[in-house]
Amino acid sequence: MSCFLRWIPRSFIVSTIAMCLSVGSEQEAVAQALPSGVRAVNHAATGANTGLSWTNAYTKLQDAIADSNATEIWIAGGVYRPDQGGGNSPNDPDASFVLRKDLSIIGNFAGTEASLSQRTMNSAYQTLLSGDIGTANVNTDNSHQVVKVSHTGTPVMTPANTLLDGVTIAYGMSDWGENDGGAGVLCDTGGNARFNNCIIAHNRTATSPGFPFPNGSAYGGGVRINDASPVFINCLIRDNQTGDGSAYGGGVVIRNDSDPQFIDCTFRSNASGHGGGLAVKNGANVQLTSCLFEGNTILTSGSGSEPYGGGVSVDRSGSAQIVNCTFAFNTAERGGAYAQYGNSSSFNSTIDNCIFWGNTATNSGNQIGS
Repeated sequence: MSCFLRWIPRSFIVSTIAMCLSVGSEQEAVAQALPSGVRAVNHAATGANTGLSWTNAYTKLQDAIADSNATEIWIAGGVYRPDQGGGNSPNDPDASFVLRKDLSIIGNFAGTEASLSQRTMNSAYQTLLSGDIGTANVNTDNSHQVVKVSHTGTPVMTPANTLLDGVTIAYGMSDWGENDGGAGVLCDTGGNARFNNCIIAHNRTATSPGFPFPNGSAYGGGVRINDASPVFINCLIRDNQTGDGSAYGGGVVIRNDSDPQFIDCTFRSNASGHGGGLAVKNGANVQLTSCLFEGNTILTSGSGSEPYGGGVSVDRSGSAQIVNCTFAFNTAERGGAYAQYGNSSSFNSTIDNCIFWGNTATNSGNQIGS
């Protein structure tokens, strides 16, 4: 054996050993157990489906959410649907990914990381939570709400203990009704979660069934916030729509006892009858900091249409604190960028250090209207 090795260059032996060690290290990193409480999800995994390592990752996100021992879920790039796993029935439009207190769900992993710090926000690892559960590209059988979050009791849910990070939420299709709307995300009572680095896109609500409208109606094409105060940071909310001009909040609607925050978020190309980008109703408040509203518009079709606020609309009982935001190229009939309607003596909103540029209104108030 030693005689044979004398005829092999030393450099070849060293490089071959190094390569083998490198490959072995990568395989070990994939197979090794993840930190305590962490569960892995990878749609392409072929292991034991325990979630305890990338090799043995759950293949369905719902199975990881159902794991009561999970405190953090890491999701490899791919497409995940709410009707798959976790005891849900295939093609059930009422199935949603339900966030719970003390759980962080984090996407955009390659599927080899051993620590959260190794994750890179690379579009090649896009994690899509898709509501397109039935016939592909036909939205009438899609999920009514792709993601849901609510919480009652104590201790309360807070943005510090409940997180969704690094995912795209798309293709929800909500009906009209008391509990509908928020085709992408429904933050209901006590659902005070934090959403970081998320894209909420291509969600919509159904067309109005006509007057009288169901209580609550299908408001919020992308997000509906009702009696909750979530926080959205560095999120893109785009190309969401309510079914026609009868509803509110193409991108986001905020209602009742809610006080959410949006920080460094972009609202782009959303559409609704009232508040193309975002609408505030029924005594709610919103805090908008360093956000961009661009190219949002209102829809004029549908009974009861009130074409106010291409970017943002606030009703007479609502309020908004808007700081360091930019409104550009939004359109409406009144208030191309922003509108607050009703009795002006009840207005309780502030707009500080904002840029308004290129917004248009066909009736009045290219930038701000009422």
